Amino acid sequence: MAEQIKDKKIQFYRVIKEKENSVNKHYRSFIYTKAVYDDNGLWAYVRNLMDSEKVNRGRNVDTRSLKVIVNYNPKITSELKAIFNNETYDVSSVDPYEFYMDDTQLVLSKNNDKTNYAGDRYE
Repeated sequence: MAEQIKDKKIQFYRVIKEKENSVNKHYRSFIYTKAVYDDNGLWAYVRNLMDSEKVNRGRNVDTRSLKVIVNYNPKITSELKAIFNNETYDVSSVDPYEFYMDDTQLVLSKNNDKTNYAGDRYE
């Protein structure tokens, strides 16, 4: 297997919904500080899933899916969304890579998020 170099940047956030003055507002809440956000997020190994991998995982072959490996981060869950190359993805599965706590392997599925966010928040 080729070495999996984490040479791409990826952003992760959760959607927060709040009601302000009887109006529902949505915020992106990034799982790290503004400094990490400003540095374009976390380092990751990213590649497209092959069609055979999509079929084996029960996914639609026409849906764009990515395999991502990041350094282990317990804040990364399947409730998050990710931004990669200015496209938004749902985090559809999270697996500690080979059961070690060094890396986390994810599968991302492309979505068409058209939400008008009221702002961004950081930890």
